[in-house]
Amino acid sequence: MDNLDSRWELDQLSQRADGLTSAGMGLEAIGRLLNESELHADDVNGLQQAVMALGNYVRVTGFELYAQAEKMKGGAK
Repeated sequence: MDNLDSRWELDQLSQRADGLTSAGMGLEAIGRLLNESELHADDVNGLQQAVMALGNYVRVTGFELYAQAEKMKGGAK
């Protein structure tokens, strides 16, 4: 792997890490909102959708990060 490929893949890892950080912040905010005692049904539905979307994003990104890291180490072809 040449330096250009390595830099590109490391940039991709950094971008995904940034996305995971943002998703984590979003999940924390949702956790704080869920502590509110009275939520409207529409708010609950919106929160459920957001949590599901964030969970999917984090899961898929985790798989992709792992695959990229393995490829960079020479483990996956």
